[in-house]
Amino acid sequence: MPHFQINKKLLPMKMHYFLAMAGLAPIIPFLSTMSRQRGYSTVIVGLIFTILPLPALLVRPAIGIITDKYKCYKSAIIFNIVVMSIFISMLMFIPGSVVKTEINDENVIKSPLFWLFFSTIILLNTGSSARTNLEDTMCINLLGENIF
Repeated sequence: MPHFQINKKLLPMKMHYFLAMAGLAPIIPFLSTMSRQRGYSTVIVGLIFTILPLPALLVRPAIGIITDKYKCYKSAIIFNIVVMSIFISMLMFIPGSVVKTEINDENVIKSPLFWLFFSTIILLNTGSSARTNLEDTMCINLLGENIF
């Protein structure tokens, strides 16, 4: 039987990756299904997922600049995890549509529940993108500059 050595320095980061992916993996693939179950048309679902990466384009550099300037990687990732947990929990409590058929797109756009759902998904994705940025930075700091 081979003898495995565990790098104890990297163990917290490995646990973080495992738990973060285990927490998001059951949710992220089903966001479009959740949207369709709420009665949103394919056009609205497509619009949601088209706009989804845009805030991340702004947040990733901003998070990088802030955490590099203040050297607050650990507190930033803990804050991010807490906020992401809140957004994931919010998805469970946002009421869905009582209609079993597809809702008219114009009525969907006017619905405050749609905007709450949309905002939650956007913030969840943006937080996930920021978390990825922080994870990459922390891994490079743990492993050192010359890992390649």
